[in-house]
Amino acid sequence: MCKIAILESCTLFSSGITKILNEVEDFNVISETEKVEQMQMHLGEIIPDVIVFDILNHPNGGIKPIKKIRRLYPKTPLLLIVSEDYGFYFEEYIYQGVRGLILSSASCAQFIKAIQKLENGEDYIKTDIWNILKDKLRSGKPGFLSPKLKPQLSDREVDVAKLFCEGLSYKEIGGRLNISPRTVETHRNNILSKLNLNSLADLIKYTMSNSI
Repeated sequence: MCKIAILESCTLFSSGITKILNEVEDFNVISETEKVEQMQMHLGEIIPDVIVFDILNHPNGGIKPIKKIRRLYPKTPLLLIVSEDYGFYFEEYIYQGVRGLILSSASCAQFIKAIQKLENGEDYIKTDIWNILKDKLRSGKPGFLSPKLKPQLSDREVDVAKLFCEGLSYKEIGGRLNISPRTVETHRNNILSKLNLNSLADLIKYTMSNSI
């Protein structure tokens, strides 16, 4: 019996997924939650065989919860439900150890096949996903903040960099992130140092040109 855990912020959508999967012989959905912490509490000591995660509408491509999942369940294959709009994250997903990527427009049969592949120790990344990834790599534009390509920024530093691109002041960014303007300035200085940049204008240009 393949034990499946689902992470989905839309209850109606997750209920539909559960109904589809529970109709498959040897499939058993053992958890339906919105957040990783809820899934961990719900599962307790049980280790799922496959985790399905709908990352659509998650900030920063869902990278942060993906990292949590990989830390908690390092041996459990992870299947992400994605869209073409998330193409610039595909490289980072693979770098983070994601074993399966499937478009939200995929058929039920493809979805079931993806889980079966992952359960059997195989990867599931269809041709349409690979084509999007290859086009991104061939364009010469790096995707998300892959440690192989750029200095590593913390999640908070990425948030600060994005808010500077929106034209917010130190005070406004501090209010948005619930930190002091002085802390915002410290983050800015750390970012400039890591990226070897000289000014806030350089930071904004770098952030926008690298799809951060």
